[in-house]
Amino acid sequence: MDARKVRVYIKDSLVKPYVREKLSLNDADVWRLLGLTTVDKPVEIFIKPHGRRLLDGRVVCWGRSRDWKSVLMCAFERGNASKEYSAYGVVLIESGKTESDCARALVHDASKRLGIKKLAWLE
Repeated sequence: MDARKVRVYIKDSLVKPYVREKLSLNDADVWRLLGLTTVDKPVEIFIKPHGRRLLDGRVVCWGRSRDWKSVLMCAFERGNASKEYSAYGVVLIESGKTESDCARALVHDASKRLGIKKLAWLE
């Protein structure tokens, strides 16, 4: 294999599936953090960032805290894709970017302004 393609091969073939699997939390973890129950069944599954649309139209998303802007925005966009949908919850997996109270306050304010009803961090 050409030496220039080795990095791309490692990143796309080996690392990407590992990271995707690590970020694809069990629904139970997300449900617990957002106060959802087993009655709340997903009818649509999203990747990049991970998320679910529930039968009643609520949208939940999750991802790394360093990607908080895109996770919040995706929840907002998916929640407004139809008038029956709503941006319900976001779970951020702490990656060292939002550990301070000031950073979390900013993220919390942004989620409120986007109409996201619940925001939680997974430490």
